[in-house]
Amino acid sequence: MRVNRRELRARARGALRGNYSTAIGACLLFGVLAGLNRVVLTMCSLLYQTRSLLLEQESRPVVTETIRAVEILVFLVFCGVLIPGFQKMYLNICQKGKGSVGDIFWGFGEQFWRFLGLSLILVILGAVVHTPVAVLSAAMERGGAGEFPELFLSLYLPVIVLIGVWLCLDYCLLPFVLADRTELSLTEALEKSREMIRGNRMEFLILNFSFSGWYAAAFLFCGIGFLWLIPYVKCANLLFYLDLKEEGAISQE
Repeated sequence: MRVNRRELRARARGALRGNYSTAIGACLLFGVLAGLNRVVLTMCSLLYQTRSLLLEQESRPVVTETIRAVEILVFLVFCGVLIPGFQKMYLNICQKGKGSVGDIFWGFGEQFWRFLGLSLILVILGAVVHTPVAVLSAAMERGGAGEFPELFLSLYLPVIVLIGVWLCLDYCLLPFVLADRTELSLTEALEKSREMIRGNRMEFLILNFSFSGWYAAAFLFCGIGFLWLIPYVKCANLLFYLDLKEEGAISQE
């Protein structure tokens, strides 16, 4: 598909006109909820350490690390269920001309177990990928492991990064497919994402690289500019998906 990036960005700005307060409010609410999640779990860790001090017991590293692992797990699952709600909000903005902050909780409805399952799969995959790095890094710190860990990591990490980038491109449209095509199963949504992006990866990359100047400007404003930029980029990407969807529907007629 030939993409007119200037037109896509103009349409994204048009869709957000009158909806920026909703999009920014949703981003702020997500930040508050993510912060509360971190505060609660950090308090649990501090309470455990305080209890150990009061009882003059040595805090067990296993318990401390378990609390940290639970914190990361809860955060990832939390994000995995909320993020589809963001896509639903942007979908409503671009298709219906109006979205609401409450849309970000859409993932907690009928689709909850679907998104929870996907989040857990991603967490498990991340753990599997990270395990060799953690084990070999620990072996290198202890010494006596020879040159194998360093050689393995020097080859393993670049390969993992390349595979990760390729998979991200292959499934970059998956969040939009999940929000838009609720009748599809997870495997069907994965296949649909790959099918739609096939032959359009470079166009998608160039579209997102075209925002590089805006990212630099957002940094100059101490990150506050991202509250304006993220909805802009998301809407442009969503319109890219909707154009691909429309093109596919026309080609099937």
